[in-house]
Amino acid sequence: MRKIKQLSVLLLMVFLVGSLSSCGGETTNQRTYTQEEQRIYQMVIQGYNTLYNSVKDPASVKIYGIRLYDEDTVVFRFTATNGFGGTITDYAACSGGAILFDSQILYTGKEISWEDVVAYNNTL
Repeated sequence: MRKIKQLSVLLLMVFLVGSLSSCGGETTNQRTYTQEEQRIYQMVIQGYNTLYNSVKDPASVKIYGIRLYDEDTVVFRFTATNGFGGTITDYAACSGGAILFDSQILYTGKEISWEDVVAYNNTL
């Protein structure tokens, strides 16, 4: 009887240790970013904030593409609602806090994933 009691206590301890380790000991597979990725994503975030604050209806902005034009300039392909309530599609080049609309000609270069930028921003 004593051995059964000891075995029961031992099994209970193993169960509790296993339960505790799965509750608090979970590790996340958080991605690490290179310095170049961080620099580019920071530039995209700054450009997005500039774009967001430059349109009449910031909540209507939807990003459909991002390209790295050169070392300091990102170009967004986006839609937004204009002052008449219509949806427009436009291109905006952003560099150093400045913005230039109607920049389709600059929409060349390396494509940047908006989802990757959002994931990076969530780690900050």
